[in-house]
Amino acid sequence: MKTKLYTVCIITFLFICSNCSNNDNIEGGLVPIIFEKDTLNISGEGGILVVKSNFPNWGIYKIISFNENDEKEYINEFYIFNDGENEYNKFKEDMAYDWFIVSKSDLNQNELKINIEKNNSKNNRELEIYLLGGIGYSAGTLTVTQEAK
Repeated sequence: MKTKLYTVCIITFLFICSNCSNNDNIEGGLVPIIFEKDTLNISGEGGILVVKSNFPNWGIYKIISFNENDEKEYINEFYIFNDGENEYNKFKEDMAYDWFIVSKSDLNQNELKINIEKNNSKNNRELEIYLLGGIGYSAGTLTVTQEAK
């Protein structure tokens, strides 16, 4: 009886392992959000950065800002979107705070626009932008560093 049980366990284990793929990623096979660059730099004068992703079905989940000795976390809010047939919870397209505005482009839904004000401090500052994808897609992170003045 024990031999049969061991045999069944081994066959089950081998079957499970044979279905594993080396191409699966950590998120369980979800397609990652990929940007042209995942690290961006901007001068102390500030300005606007635009970066494109591999697909449009994502939203801005949260932003962490590092400014001087201050770290702040901003969580985006939802709104109800109606496409005429169904209602969905969607993240708001814009997040505007002290020294930056991060927004998803209205015209090109796979673009992220980052507007950063002039840095008057003696230290670099940084944004970590976290994005969440739609069904079948994983999360993505983008880092923006602004030079000191």
